[in-house]
Amino acid sequence: MDVETEGRAVTAPAWMPSTAEGAAVLPAGVHWDAARVPLGLGMDLVAAMERPQPVIRNQANVTVAWLIPKGAAGDWPDLRHVDVLRAARAARRLTVPAATEVWERWDGGPATSWRIAPRPGPLADPDVLLDALSRVLSRTVR
Repeated sequence: MDVETEGRAVTAPAWMPSTAEGAAVLPAGVHWDAARVPLGLGMDLVAAMERPQPVIRNQANVTVAWLIPKGAAGDWPDLRHVDVLRAARAARRLTVPAATEVWERWDGGPATSWRIAPRPGPLADPDVLLDALSRVLSRTVR
């Protein structure tokens, strides 16, 4: 499905909620896995990334999450404050906004939105994410 975010066309995958739906609670491990962290850590990660990655901001549970390819975090070490959602863990679900639900601030706006728009698609590069996680966590966990 083609949608427009911030004046740019994005091809949203069939599993992504439509603009009319706004957001939907979807199971992890079907089309993607996810890495979810507390908001404060997420803000540090976004600032530390050399290449911005699409990220979901959830005000209700004060977290941010990156959708990553299925299985991509399989060989990640256990990382403090990082909740990896995947099919291997029963009933892991995440609220995913429509591609058009973009709010580029950390506060205000919809309860769940993309903090960084899902362009060209919604999946983050797991290597970029793991690199940022490793650098930020090594500074904060001393």
